[in-house]
Amino acid sequence: MRHPDGRTTLITVHPGEKIGKGMVRKIINDAELTRDEWFELIVDI
Repeated sequence: MRHPDGRTTLITVHPGEKIGKGMVRKIINDAELTRDEWFELIVDI
């Protein structure tokens, strides 16, 4: 995941496994995104 200002956050996805709430929060915080920005991004996936 790459932000327009150059920040990157790796998100590993393993087939058949769900990402837990805590990990999602960490990804959002590491990427310095708001909750709304996160939802906008995942809609495009």
